[in-house]
Amino acid sequence: MLGGQVKQVLRGLIDTGQWEQAYDVLGQLMLLLPGDLEALRMKQEISRGRSETGGEVKGISGLIMVFLEMPFLLNVCFSSSIGMRCGV
Repeated sequence: MLGGQVKQVLRGLIDTGQWEQAYDVLGQLMLLLPGDLEALRMKQEISRGRSETGGEVKGISGLIMVFLEMPFLLNVCFSSSIGMRCGV
């Protein structure tokens, strides 16, 4: 139910080209519905829109999305925020 409502909000942001706001909402949606195919398609659409308008991954939302895309890095790189080096 909540996931569907978030998808509607996200679709509205995408349709109006509000890429940065859509990116932030997408992060929340991916936490609610990890692996959801519609959410993954929206993610691709947002990525294309952001790249066409010069958007970039920034702030904590960007870090969260990186870790969602590559969860194996979470354990390896968690301590990097306190100055330790990430290793794979």
